[in-house]
Amino acid sequence: MKNKSIILLIQVMLFTAFSCKKTFLDITPDSVLTESTYFRNTAEVEGGVIACYDGLQATMQFEYKLTSLRDDDMTPYNLEGDWGALDGFYESSGNDFVRDFWARSYNVIARTNLVLKYIDNVTDATKKNTFQGEAKFIRGHMHFNLVRLYGDVPLITERIAYDANDNFKRISQADVYTQIISDLQDASTNLPATWAAASKGRLTKWAAKAMLAKVYLTRKNYAGAKTLIDEVIASGSYQLMPAYADVFSLSTELSNEVLYAVSYKAASNGEGQQFTYEYSRNGAVKGFKPQKEIINLIIATDLRKATSIGGTSSAPVSNKFIDATAPVRDAGNDLIIIRYSDVLLMKSEINANLNTTALGNPAAMTTQDSLDILAPWNQVRARAGLTAKKKNSYTGLTTFIEDLFTERRIEFCFENQRWYDLLRSKTPAEIVSIMNAHFLFNARTNTMQPYQTLMPIPQRDINLSNGILTQNPGY
Repeated sequence: MKNKSIILLIQVMLFTAFSCKKTFLDITPDSVLTESTYFRNTAEVEGGVIACYDGLQATMQFEYKLTSLRDDDMTPYNLEGDWGALDGFYESSGNDFVRDFWARSYNVIARTNLVLKYIDNVTDATKKNTFQGEAKFIRGHMHFNLVRLYGDVPLITERIAYDANDNFKRISQADVYTQIISDLQDASTNLPATWAAASKGRLTKWAAKAMLAKVYLTRKNYAGAKTLIDEVIASGSYQLMPAYADVFSLSTELSNEVLYAVSYKAASNGEGQQFTYEYSRNGAVKGFKPQKEIINLIIATDLRKATSIGGTSSAPVSNKFIDATAPVRDAGNDLIIIRYSDVLLMKSEINANLNTTALGNPAAMTTQDSLDILAPWNQVRARAGLTAKKKNSYTGLTTFIEDLFTERRIEFCFENQRWYDLLRSKTPAEIVSIMNAHFLFNARTNTMQPYQTLMPIPQRDINLSNGILTQNPGY
């Protein structure tokens, strides 16, 4: 949140003070903030909530290293070190990026659990519900990322001691998803529909419902997802920006298209982000190159092309995250997690899965079927200047979903969505086929194996757990 000072207190700080004679003192200095001396009232618990948002900033700006680096839409110009290893599927359990995202995600979870531990110290009932909703949303989001990227993971829902090794135990994906769903359900109940202008960017019930719908889609609970998506659309709170470029403009951030974004601010005492710089040709590996497949996929008449692809034919770059005036690794571009076009395309996907008969028999597709399945998708295409999809364009669910996910690939290219979309729509064998074809098409000798749909569990954490934390097969 750009208009809030970030409170970094999250861990218990233990200090031992010495006098000039080096004798122990048994008093705590008044200037020292510890868990036992903080979170005593509404304002201090809200400080903990703001620390959760701060943790999101620190974590999500590096998500692309495990998602966009992994997919077939872009690759580093310089394929060295941990960057090249993740992009080329030869990473190890010692990869710094793999461990960094893991550690940052669990740090955010620890912050949310600290807020929830002291939530009863909030005396204002409305604020208590709101703070609880924010903490649970963020905790649910972090676990959602972890379970998709790493598989079975430790499920942390309370404040734990640093040496509580039993908490390293990996929990089944099904049980982790049960907790994610519970957290997001609570968040959708407790969060407000809107915020005052001064607090714009904080989480809302509509963001929670859209995130939960995506979780349901991942779990193939189409009926549950439909209820939520329909509620978000019926709220009337969101709409597509008139121009695709406006979604990514610094002057129109947090627009009515954005349901959930992690906010940053350039040159503002650490409130900026690094990914804008790393995407540029000045980054650590000379930036990221959009691959030939995505460049060819976006036709010349598609109004999204100029916003998505920049540079030259020999040195293309992503145009979505540009802040030419920002200091190095301190840009102000927000990272959008869910926007309204995603909601619309999810609606088409949900209704197609719930009404396969209509897709298999275009002549029998009613006006309502078309409104449910095709109209949301066509809103996205209309903004891109493309022709509408017709009810006789498809003869079954498989071809429809394949085409819809191609639309998603174009609409959200370089936005950390492609890898997650592959994980939820394809089998490991199908993902391997896609990635190996990608390497072959780009004259690269890299190959992917089925086990690599999951990241390795960081070896350092396995070592710290005294063997309780186990490794994913293949690593």
